[in-house]
Amino acid sequence: MNEPETSKSLWRKCLEVSGGIMAAFLFVPALYLASLALLLSAYVHDWRFPSRAFLKEYAVPSNALVTLPVIGVPCSNYFQFCVKISRADHEHGQKR
Repeated sequence: MNEPETSKSLWRKCLEVSGGIMAAFLFVPALYLASLALLLSAYVHDWRFPSRAFLKEYAVPSNALVTLPVIGVPCSNYFQFCVKISRADHEHGQKR
C-alpha cells in the first residue's frame, strides 16, 4: 500500500519543483526588467544614484533577453510598459 502513496508523493514533489522553476523563470526576468525601468526613470529625472555607465552595464542582460526567440517580444513589451508606468520616457521638467 505504501508504493502508490510513494509514487504519488514523488510525482507531486516533481510537479512542485518544476512549478517552482517555471515560476522563477517568469518572476526573475519580470523583476529585473521592472528594476531596470525604475533605474532608468531615476536617471532620466536627474537622481544622483544611477550613472550612465552603471545603467549601460546593468542593461547588458536585457539586450540578450529581448533577442531570445520565444520570450523576446513579451519581455520587450513588458519593459516598454514598465518604462511608461515609471515615466522614464519623459524628460525631467517636460510637461505632459
